[in-house]
Amino acid sequence: MNHIWSVLCKKASIDSQTNSMSLFDIIDKLTITQNTTQELMEVPSEFVMPLEFQLATLISDISKKETDPIVKVSLFNAKGELMGETENPLEIPKNAKSMRAVVVFDAIKIKGEGMYVFKVGMRGNKKEIYKEVAEIPMEVEIIKPIIKK
Repeated sequence: MNHIWSVLCKKASIDSQTNSMSLFDIIDKLTITQNTTQELMEVPSEFVMPLEFQLATLISDISKKETDPIVKVSLFNAKGELMGETENPLEIPKNAKSMRAVVVFDAIKIKGEGMYVFKVGMRGNKKEIYKEVAEIPMEVEIIKPIIKK
């Protein structure tokens, strides 16, 4: 398998008639705004934020030896701490030379601001170890209200 590209977006859609993929609202920054001082007092240093987004990947050069391919996505915060990861088996269409995979997320774990990194790993079967094929950065900014004294 050969990784071509991976992109974070709000939604990825594959047209059933043309087999074309459309990517909507590419994501490279997440801004979290705390509107009130009450929110500021209640938000812990680490939290899970509901957020629907997807990671779309294009893979080429699929061989017959890749019998049970899996894509793994790991999220690291700005300090390099693992925030979470998911493994998704790939269903390769018969005789396919390339394919697109979409990993769906419904939340993201946040611990501080900075440059977060989604690391994409792939393996062709369960006996192989994961090979890291991509790093996708996403800036996380937390805007706090100005507190007047």
